[in-house]
Amino acid sequence: MPAARQDYEALNAQLLDELPTMFRLADSLFRDSVCSFLYAQKQFTDNILKEMVAAGDKLVRSSVTLIFRIYKIVLCNQAVCSYPWW
Repeated sequence: MPAARQDYEALNAQLLDELPTMFRLADSLFRDSVCSFLYAQKQFTDNILKEMVAAGDKLVRSSVTLIFRIYKIVLCNQAVCSYPWW
């Protein structure tokens, strides 16, 4: 029994000595992993946002073109309908 107690105390002392180092390394690994994840997520959202803005620009341009064409047709129809021969 005294041998088991000595082994336990020796291992416990070693664990207490090494635990702060292990915690510091685990903390550093965790922080680096979270930072890498957040950076990748930021890159992803930036790329998606750029694609959405590009798609929105195309949509706005096509909408403005469509509105202009409709307005032109309406004005032409009003001009034609306002002539006396109609």
